[in-house]
Amino acid sequence: MTGGLAALVLAVSSCASSSSPQSAPIVSEDLLTQRQAVEDYPASAQRFQAMDDVFPVARVKATPGDPLPIEVSPLPESVRLGDLQLGLTDALTMTDTNAFLVIRDGALIHEAYFNGSNAETQFIGWSISKSVTSLLFGIALEEGDIASLDDVVEDYLPDMRGTAFEGVTLRNMLAMRAGTSYREQPMPDMPSHVDALVAQSIFENRKRFTDLSEVDVATAAGQGETFNYSTLTASPLGRVIESATGMSLDDYTSEKLWKPAGMQDDAYWMLDGPEGVGDEWAGGGFNASARDFARLGLMVLQGGNLNGLQIVPQDWIDESIHDLGYGPVLPGAPRGYGYQWWTFLNTNISEAVGVHGQFISIDPDTNTVIVKLSYWPERGSGKNAMMHHALFTAIRTAVSD
Repeated sequence: MTGGLAALVLAVSSCASSSSPQSAPIVSEDLLTQRQAVEDYPASAQRFQAMDDVFPVARVKATPGDPLPIEVSPLPESVRLGDLQLGLTDALTMTDTNAFLVIRDGALIHEAYFNGSNAETQFIGWSISKSVTSLLFGIALEEGDIASLDDVVEDYLPDMRGTAFEGVTLRNMLAMRAGTSYREQPMPDMPSHVDALVAQSIFENRKRFTDLSEVDVATAAGQGETFNYSTLTASPLGRVIESATGMSLDDYTSEKLWKPAGMQDDAYWMLDGPEGVGDEWAGGGFNASARDFARLGLMVLQGGNLNGLQIVPQDWIDESIHDLGYGPVLPGAPRGYGYQWWTFLNTNISEAVGVHGQFISIDPDTNTVIVKLSYWPERGSGKNAMMHHALFTAIRTAVSD
């Protein structure tokens, strides 16, 4: 689920039908059809604004603080995307944008909404959720609820014993180096694991996303050796936080992050089952307003501090949003990875990225945060990702001159 870098496929695959429990349907046929169509383009422009219409959710309460200061500043009239020189609005339209915000020097200097959305719309972040979970993880670690990143996952989740994740450290879970055979992207004659997981849990609500009892995932390499982007590796981290703190992930998000940051609007986590049964989908189910995603990026830009309050430990920000020293993690792309955050190598840029072009892009060199919430027709398009990097670079160059 890394927009432009790895695919979260939300279509029901053939492997789902072979392993789904044969119990009575939990979700009506009509509702299941709506869920399976959530990515269908171009209707996804609207669906990505209202995921709570068709999925169960857990609300994250806000306590609004002072709104972001607004200082309207001109952006470049045109930008070059590949071989095309386009007006900015045309460029945003061509790249399937729902919302686009730019913060410079702590102020909101540009804000644009498309397809009927507005400042109060709650957008799906897809794998931005992983970066949100990482921030929460850092808080729980600082407060002593999580003892050490070198703890193994079954210390907090006993159901991970006997699975491919047994013995894997929290550090390697965060870094996507768990050493399992999980596949985020399909391969010839080998379907993606995430297809079946999403079908059974997020769509059908038959099981929890992190229930590995029927998932054919094995140990494939020594942990820490190989980068393997994995929503299955990321999703248990939310449950680790719950186990360590004794709080639900929605309550913890609200009390430790959303309220202290003075977010303007409530947010929500999608659940993988009915309320009271399902778990928050920490690997892909977080939804919030564009302004609050921008506020989150500003907090990270400022080292975890917002409005004079240290919300996320500075040390955690410094470690988690920067490359861990492994070098490029994707063939042909200057991408590194921290703890659930993407980096651009040889720059100070860090990004939270979702599979359909959701970005919180943070650049301390220009003191900017760019939020773009898209509805790409293709999941994880590398071409789109590099096009957006060019767009963001043009914006940053213009506003920092």
